[in-house]
Amino acid sequence: MLRISRDRGFTMLELIVSVGLMVVLLTVLAFVFRQSAEAVSQATEAVNTVQKARNFEARVGRDLASAVEFVVEGGGLEKPKRAFWFDDDPEYRGSQGNPEEADYTTSIEFVSRSMQDGVLRTWDVKYVFTKDMGKKYGAIRRLKDTTHKKPDGSDSGEYVLWDHEWEPAAAGKEQGEVLAWPVKDVTFEAAGNWNPLDLEGEENTDIPPYVRASVTFLDTWGGETFKLPMQFYFPIYQGD
Repeated sequence: MLRISRDRGFTMLELIVSVGLMVVLLTVLAFVFRQSAEAVSQATEAVNTVQKARNFEARVGRDLASAVEFVVEGGGLEKPKRAFWFDDDPEYRGSQGNPEEADYTTSIEFVSRSMQDGVLRTWDVKYVFTKDMGKKYGAIRRLKDTTHKKPDGSDSGEYVLWDHEWEPAAAGKEQGEVLAWPVKDVTFEAAGNWNPLDLEGEENTDIPPYVRASVTFLDTWGGETFKLPMQFYFPIYQGD
């Protein structure tokens, strides 16, 4: 007797179970993929934040290492001038070096000298912390002297102490080079026995032996996933 075989298809119940299992499997895979992507992103942010701290340490350390006293020459009399401030606002100059008394320690300004193209150059350097509008964090900016010009526009080669003629801002940007962003809890203070006033109560013209800087470096999202609080000690080779 001739028999005809027929292929049996899936029942509705089997289709529902199969689709359900596939949905569960895809959901689990999507969750694992998302978690892996977030972990990679957080690790990348951590590495970038640590690199920002290293760049900050290298740049500020190099500038402070070449900080010098400034001597006014002429008339056979050489007198040093104060060439180191934790803020250029006279309101705060009486108690520099103590971050508990004022917010002025969010900036530091000093005279730096080094060889450039075979010529000994002197200029002002200022590091200042400025907050982003409406945020608790901001940027550390580096301001540097412009090249002093003669009336005819040529380079005079002269240096003027505390003239605050900073290099101009780029188009559409704030003045100064952004050294680190985003950061918060920024303070600069003198370390060692340095005091803004000498034993006679006059302005101390010596520069401190080293500077202590505290900075909390944040990830790109303002510290949502990674924060790196750091404290640096920068020696000054000509410091007292």
